[in-house]
Amino acid sequence: MYMVHAELLAGTDTRLPDDMPDLLTTCSYPGEGVEFVVVHRNAGRAPVIGLFMLAESLSRAEEAATAVCLRALASQPALSTFELERCEGRMVPAYYEQLLREGSAGRLMPWQYPDSWQIFLDF
Repeated sequence: MYMVHAELLAGTDTRLPDDMPDLLTTCSYPGEGVEFVVVHRNAGRAPVIGLFMLAESLSRAEEAATAVCLRALASQPALSTFELERCEGRMVPAYYEQLLREGSAGRLMPWQYPDSWQIFLDF
């Protein structure tokens, strides 16, 4: 599962509909992998929609989420004043920076031992 953020642009005093998660869900086709939708109504900034997507890769999740968002913006009158600025999976740099500070050198898994039948050591 991947979380894809869709950032929307709109004119001033434009508000997302209260049923935005339902609007996006109903605009998705079977097989596009939309599992769950959350809305972040950032005061004074562009609203962000979080789409939890079931997909075989991040790029597929981003493609499907983009298609769903564009379909919703084109077909729902309540969204006619909005535009999709970006739709992508986001990196969380603070998490990886913390790993580096803690001395893991970016390694998230134990060393592998290719000469052994046990590829990964137990945690």
